[in-house]
Amino acid sequence: GAEKLLANSQQQKKALMQQLLTGKKRLPGFTGEWKIGAISEIAHIDTGFAFKSSEFTDDANGMPVIRMSDLKDGTLNLENCKRIRLNSLSGLEKFSLKINDFIFGMSGSLSNFAWVKNKNLPCYLNQRVGRIRSKETGDQQFISYLYLSEKIQKEIEDKAAGAAQLNISLNDIREMKIHIPPLSEQKAIAAVLTTADTEITAIESDLSRLRQEKKALMQQLLTGKRR
Repeated sequence: GAEKLLANSQQQKKALMQQLLTGKKRLPGFTGEWKIGAISEIAHIDTGFAFKSSEFTDDANGMPVIRMSDLKDGTLNLENCKRIRLNSLSGLEKFSLKINDFIFGMSGSLSNFAWVKNKNLPCYLNQRVGRIRSKETGDQQFISYLYLSEKIQKEIEDKAAGAAQLNISLNDIREMKIHIPPLSEQKAIAAVLTTADTEITAIESDLSRLRQEKKALMQQLLTGKRR
């Protein structure tokens, strides 16, 4: 059923990521050389500003500030976000987020991440949340998938494990070695992985619809029997 389909699609995507992001498997038509280099060759990796908690405001018109706790399963959830008075923001433009920024936790729950969507903006980034933004030589989606790949996730865990609280530094991430294909191939790989993701999302929503229907049916059966 749908559950098996979902498990299969997730396995397939994992395998695809491992093969495509390392160049073990090449997409048809691409023959350019890959090089090995630091991820910072194709991406700007930064963190947010150390906003003071005394500057936070309950005013709903304040500017949302993104903290670790606002990252939920690949999306930004601003329901409980802190806000900052607009007059505290002068000179801090470089900490404002843009659409498609990829942000991730750098302390504690290191597996937390989110892609910034248009509906989340405007908002600013707090310290200890990292931000990846592609350079001219990098494709944003490709770099985001690289960050989420098993290899990089494992390296992050290994690097962070030394501290009492899991902690990763910007330099640790900037220096991580990756396989770098030419930009056109980065884009093609990202497109394949995005398609796989879309498929998984579709199966997941089918599954939850099926579960809802099943639940409704059970309710009907149970209440029907009591008549």
